[in-house]
Amino acid sequence: YQTSWQVEYATCVKLLNYPDVSGNAGKVLTPEAASAMPTVTNNGETYTFTVPPGKYKFNTGEPVTAATFQHALERDLSPKQQSYFGLTFLSDVKGASTYKGLPAHVSGITVNGDKLVVNLTEKDAGFLSKIATPFACAIPKSTPINSKGVQSIAGAGPFYIASWVQHRSLVLKKNPYYHGPRPHYLNEIDYTQMTLDQNQGTLELKNGQLDYCPDCVALSQSFQLNQAYGPQGASTKSTGNQ
Repeated sequence: YQTSWQVEYATCVKLLNYPDVSGNAGKVLTPEAASAMPTVTNNGETYTFTVPPGKYKFNTGEPVTAATFQHALERDLSPKQQSYFGLTFLSDVKGASTYKGLPAHVSGITVNGDKLVVNLTEKDAGFLSKIATPFACAIPKSTPINSKGVQSIAGAGPFYIASWVQHRSLVLKKNPYYHGPRPHYLNEIDYTQMTLDQNQGTLELKNGQLDYCPDCVALSQSFQLNQAYGPQGASTKSTGNQ
């Protein structure tokens, strides 16, 4: 969902990612953990990524490597994980249909040094977009298989999840090992009132009690709030901020 993907964007490193910039430039896939866009061979069925080991690190200090992504994709494909992403979007990876799970490897996903090679059963024009989703995020190789999810996980992005209480709160902290280009100005981001009512959330935003509240605004209030706080709103004009 929207909020989950925002958190995952802040905590994830992927082979390819969308840059944190506005406009059309933010819609173009660019290399992140990979050193460049993949080499595509075998009539569009083989993708070879180069992943410099240690270019990114988890908040634990563990380096992100080609094997990190092999593990992440194989975890998605594990029958015990019951991942919708693995079942639906990685089904064209060679060996996916017969894969029994870790510690075995999928025949179509191999690692040779800093090279990660993914072989497909047929050309897939959407493959690069798929591996740029949070489902293909780098995760530590020790991450357990659990179809209901895990309670905590290290992050290799600008932030990591320091604590989480279901339905109540979430704390992100700056990853001390992150030296990538994405913004990471804050030391900590606190999510509170995870099940906040829309009307209450809007009121707290207007009163300055919250900095950000996704999906808090009821549709019936959108026009009025835009008149007051939008680009041409009265509050914006009075402060001189655009």
